Amino acid sequence: KEKEKEKKKEMNSGEEKEGCQLIIHGSPYSYFSVKAQAAVRWLAPPSEWKFQIRTMENASRIESRANSRQVPVFELCQVNWMIADTTPVLQMLDLNLFRGDTGTGRGEGGGRTWGLYGPLSRERDGGFTAAVVALLEEYLDEWTARLAVHTRWNKQESSEYAAPRMAREMLGMEERPEGAGGEDEAQVQNLGKSLAAWGKRACRATGISSARQQAAGDRELVRLLDGWADHVARDVGGSDKGRNARDGGPRFLLGSAPCVVDCV
Repeated sequence: KEKEKEKKKEMNSGEEKEGCQLIIHGSPYSYFSVKAQAAVRWLAPPSEWKFQIRTMENASRIESRANSRQVPVFELCQVNWMIADTTPVLQMLDLNLFRGDTGTGRGEGGGRTWGLYGPLSRERDGGFTAAVVALLEEYLDEWTARLAVHTRWNKQESSEYAAPRMAREMLGMEERPEGAGGEDEAQVQNLGKSLAAWGKRACRATGISSARQQAAGDRELVRLLDGWADHVARDVGGSDKGRNARDGGPRFLLGSAPCVVDCV
C-alpha cells in the first residue's frame, strides 16, 4: 500500500510539473527561499515556475534527492534534478535556463539584456559589474541572514508570531484555521516551542545573543536599510538625475532593472 501511495504521488507530481521548468521547495519564512522567489520572479513568467512548501512529510524525499538539508531546494523539471545552494543555482538559472523575453531588462530584439549579475554580455564593464554584484551578494548573505535570525528569534513579538506559523507549515496544516484546538493544535504548540528554542541556539551560534551583540545588530540593520533607502532615493544614472522620479519608474541598486542584491 505504501508503494502504491508513493507511486500515485509521483504520478500526480508529474502532472503538476507539466509545462513548468522549475519548482522551488522551501518556506515563506526562510531568508533564502524568499530571496530565490524574488530572483525567479524577475527571471521567468509565472507559468514556468512554482513554489512548494517543504513539510515534514516531503522533507525526506527532497533531502535524499538533493543530497542536502539546505532550504530551498531547486527542482529542474526538464532534467529531473534537485539541487541546493541558492547562489550558484541562481547564477546557473540566470545564464542558462531563463533567457527569454521576461522582466524589464530587454534589448531591441525582445530578449533579456540584463541579468541577476548585471549585463548578460560581459563586454565593456559587464565583468566588473558582475564582480561588484557578487561581492555585495556574498556580504549580505553572510551578514543580513544573521540579522534575520536575530530579528526573528530575539524579538519576542516576532518569535511568537513566527513559531506557530512555521510549525503549522512544517506539519502541513497551513490550510486549517488557527486555534482550532484539539490534538493538532497541541502538536503545533509543541513544535513551535522547539522552533523558538532552536532559534535562540542559532542566535548564539551566529554571535548575536548577548544584549551588546543584539544592540550592535540593530544598529547594523538600521545602517544598511538607511543606506539602501538613501541610495535608491538618488538616480544612479548620473546625467539622467531625477529621470526615474519624474517617470515614476522602478529604482534598483544599479538602475532600472534589478540584480540579485535587490532580491535580498
